[in-house]
Amino acid sequence: MGTKVLDPETGLMVSPSKTRAYQRAKTAKWWTKFTPEQRKERSKRYTSRRSEYGRKRWKENKEKWNSDPLWKAKKCEYDKRSRSKPESKERKAKSDKAYRTKRGRDSFNEANRKHYREEIMKDQRKVMLRNARTRAKTKGLPFDLVLEDIVIPERCPVLGVEFRKEVVRNMRYCASLDRILPELGYIRGNVEVISFRANKLKNDATVEEIEAVLSYMKKHNG
Repeated sequence: MGTKVLDPETGLMVSPSKTRAYQRAKTAKWWTKFTPEQRKERSKRYTSRRSEYGRKRWKENKEKWNSDPLWKAKKCEYDKRSRSKPESKERKAKSDKAYRTKRGRDSFNEANRKHYREEIMKDQRKVMLRNARTRAKTKGLPFDLVLEDIVIPERCPVLGVEFRKEVVRNMRYCASLDRILPELGYIRGNVEVISFRANKLKNDATVEEIEAVLSYMKKHNG
């Protein structure tokens, strides 16, 4: 077997030609035979292919990697190193500066709205599931839902109105996920899809409170 050395960047024993520093020097030398335009084009193609490959691998191994504490520790260390790089700090500072301007905020918000609209048009249940998981985590509520637990009917079961499929500013008749008994959280059998309007009216009120409001409205509104 050949001589192995300790790579200070990875902490692994590797052959001299496999260290990160050697690989970087080799890559830098290889790049010198290209013009700046060619380098830019090749970098763009490589980044695109690498991103696509990375997304594919993440999709295939997501559950296995998330359950591996060693992988999580490596990822945290990698993220920490990446954020500490001068170019990463410069990129973040530039992004923050752009966001502080009104034009930058408008552009950022519009991009978010566009992405949200696209997600809803693809499958609204995925958006509901993700938002419910976030709310459960924030409020400390139980959560065991999967995508198949969310069924969106054609009409609101409370008000009988047809759900609006498109994303609009006034979302009162769009679909929303309701907890039948709020204190039980987002668990199977305790959620139903109703309109935003019905969900807002119901909120966390009890049957007695709703009846009291109904009685008051009938008394004063005839």
